[in-house]
Amino acid sequence: KGVNENKIRVIYNGIDPGSFDQKSPINIKEKYGLPENEYLVLFSGRIDQIKGLDYLTSAFEMLFKPIPDCRLVIAGNGDFESMVKATSHFSSRVSFLGFIPFVDLVSLYHEATIGVIPSLEEHCSYVALEMLHNGLPVVASNLGGLKEIFVHGENALLVDIVTDKTNMYGIAPKVRQLEEYLLKLLTDEPLRTKFSQNAKKRADSMFTVNIMTNRYLQIVKNLN
Repeated sequence: KGVNENKIRVIYNGIDPGSFDQKSPINIKEKYGLPENEYLVLFSGRIDQIKGLDYLTSAFEMLFKPIPDCRLVIAGNGDFESMVKATSHFSSRVSFLGFIPFVDLVSLYHEATIGVIPSLEEHCSYVALEMLHNGLPVVASNLGGLKEIFVHGENALLVDIVTDKTNMYGIAPKVRQLEEYLLKLLTDEPLRTKFSQNAKKRADSMFTVNIMTNRYLQIVKNLN
């Protein structure tokens, strides 16, 4: 408020694409007990209410009838107790990996069928950037920094946000649409291929550490 808009510059977080060159030297699915013949839906991040996992589990439960061979893979630490309770009636279809080394996470990005980010709040998410750089097709909440990183219909499917007074944030991703988008992306291989290719292009053109550094330097230069 009160700041001239012409003086505002947006600089996105950047990642070194080379950090994704190394992958686990062993079979990552075998290491974490993930079946070879299942669709893997990957969530990466801490297990916390703000990450929208309650809504993800509700949506995921609806996927079993049309896609019985899908699996939710959760990589990250946090409130395991609440998640175990929420998934108790389909626990055989969920894999909790806990915190895993980054090299293993990169391998999972390549082995997963799709990624999912059902957050209630996000700024410039590094998980989103990691998925983008690794060309993982994504279903994500249409809010905050996620809608600046992803483009709906181009490299991701973005879920509408609705009012929800049952949590402290007052909003939530629309569960039925979340399920529909997960189903669409899991069953449409050409769309996944399109999203994967577009994701890598967008990552390289907007979200690298070199781009971020150069934009900071340009601002400093313009101050002189």
